[in-house]
Amino acid sequence: MTHAAKRLKRAPRRLGLAAVAAVLLLVAGLWAARAARSGYIRWRVDRLAPLIDKHATACGVDPALVFAVVAAESGGDPRAKSGADARGLMQVTEITLAEVRDRRHAVGPGDLYDPDYGLQVGCLYLASLLERFHGDVAVSMAAYHMGPSAVAKWQSANPGAGAKKLLASPAVGPKTRAYVAGVMAGWAARRADAGSRAKP
Repeated sequence: MTHAAKRLKRAPRRLGLAAVAAVLLLVAGLWAARAARSGYIRWRVDRLAPLIDKHATACGVDPALVFAVVAAESGGDPRAKSGADARGLMQVTEITLAEVRDRRHAVGPGDLYDPDYGLQVGCLYLASLLERFHGDVAVSMAAYHMGPSAVAKWQSANPGAGAKKLLASPAVGPKTRAYVAGVMAGWAARRADAGSRAKP
């Protein structure tokens, strides 16, 4: 075999190794970008601690859960707006705002982009879901994401079924499933952080 033929034979192997190296670099870059974004979101949400503590405590909701919801819904950006016209830190719609105001007459008109007002309304809404779904956080978070009526309809057709069955059902889409998993993980992490800070 000539020298040129040997080089041609080795070329695909070199290309294969180069492709693998490129993929590994891409994955490492994506992981680093994700870690940086996660740290940035954490920093943004942490800055809201006084407001989150104030409104969560007033509504009887675990502040760690509100931190997790804010991180999942808006990444701590008070100017966030969804395609469904949900606004602010907890991505509240005008329809949800009207529901909260009907139930809680103390809530006046306001701007959902304002962190103080948006958190007040969002915490009141979250508290109402937790009450409606008997304190089941996973079910309440599914209701927060896909709407309480859809969850209540599924529950009436499946009496006694819990969060695990709900989240495995076709009634819940992959986005809601991922959302609930993300909030539950964020809530657990926040609670663990709070516990470790409380230890002497």
